[in-house]
Amino acid sequence: MARITDKQIQEARNKDFKEFLEKEGFCFRKHGNSYECVQHDSLVLNRKGNCLWYHWYSRNENGNIITFVQNNITNGNFREAIAYILNCNINSYDTKDIYSNENDKNIIRGNVEIERSSDVKRLFAYLTKTRGINKDIVNKLIKQNKIVQDSKNNIVFKYIDENGKTVGGELKGTLSNKPFSGIVQNSNEEYGFTLSIGNKNNIKELKVFEASIDLLSYYQLFKSELEDTILLSVGGCAKIRKIGTYLKQYENISSITVCVDNDKAGNNSFGNIVKEYSDYRINDGREYLIKHNLKDFNDLLRKGIIK
Repeated sequence: MARITDKQIQEARNKDFKEFLEKEGFCFRKHGNSYECVQHDSLVLNRKGNCLWYHWYSRNENGNIITFVQNNITNGNFREAIAYILNCNINSYDTKDIYSNENDKNIIRGNVEIERSSDVKRLFAYLTKTRGINKDIVNKLIKQNKIVQDSKNNIVFKYIDENGKTVGGELKGTLSNKPFSGIVQNSNEEYGFTLSIGNKNNIKELKVFEASIDLLSYYQLFKSELEDTILLSVGGCAKIRKIGTYLKQYENISSITVCVDNDKAGNNSFGNIVKEYSDYRINDGREYLIKHNLKDFNDLLRKGIIK
């Protein structure tokens, strides 16, 4: 199989970065000479030479289009990043691991260190009072060590692999007046925050969410209806490749229900999931959001529409 050529690398590097991200479900507004992301206000695109570069301040990430795809879609794999940007069949390229000089990739993804706070007061108050999550659900997740409060008082929704090892986490700030979302440094982005319901050896359905709080809100609203199901937060509407990890783990899954946000980015994400996972039955799980003109399942929970 042929290696990726310098010409293909340059072609990927020269792709319209903003247009690429918009196809992935991101929306931008112009601010001076920059573009600010609507969904993630700490994600900014700036022009550097002839190309746009990104800086995702809450995640301490920056670079060009290739770096972005490596960090957020292909878990550091340069070969797959080039193929993804060019919309190529990655199997037509050499399967050896090839790392880019775009960034130093000696970091082992999934080797994470979470410095924990001495208590969980901010975590508990934010989830129960601000977000309306039932205290019994929160207490259960704390007891199971699925969520923790870090030393900066952020909530960490842990990524736990099939061996029970913590390999990353989704971060959520606990100050309502200073919204913050991020990812634990060095997280293995093949994984996400999950809850499984029913027989773990016979999971038949995967439900996909953009964020962990939406997942918990949905669980609270519909848990009596859930059976042999896994709920997955991908931690951002562009990270749908995480779905593949769980389809491999749970071979009995036959359907995917998409419970992303009811907005343009969510619509794009739904379309991408339909295209990427066409071998599965894909359901749009946003019926209540569309009916009541709400953005996400936490809005639905806090509105008290479903008793």
